[in-house]
Amino acid sequence: MREDPAGALPHLRKSLDARKRSGAIDASLFAANTLAATLTRLGRPEEAEPIVLYGLLVADRIESPVGKARLSLTLGRNYLVRGDRVAAVVAFQNALKSAESVNYESVAIPARTSLEELTQD
Repeated sequence: MREDPAGALPHLRKSLDARKRSGAIDASLFAANTLAATLTRLGRPEEAEPIVLYGLLVADRIESPVGKARLSLTLGRNYLVRGDRVAAVVAFQNALKSAESVNYESVAIPARTSLEELTQD
């Protein structure tokens, strides 16, 4: 996927759809995050937004702080690509709060870094 993220999109969409159809709701939030993050990296944030919001709804519903942390980080990056710094700060704050609640440093570190970069201006 790293070599050809655009080529991976059909597979990522199938993965998310399969998880939704099978009722694997918890797994669907991580598939949603991967698809939304890839779309955002490809400069397609408008297409990614409803997918990341779906994932956040699932994370809230199943009370997954890890899912909420990862998806909030993706949402923050999505807002940055769209030029909405205020919304990005809120999303990164949510990511950091969720990540810190479960000591999830692989999300806390980039969320903290993004917040520092956005708030030093």
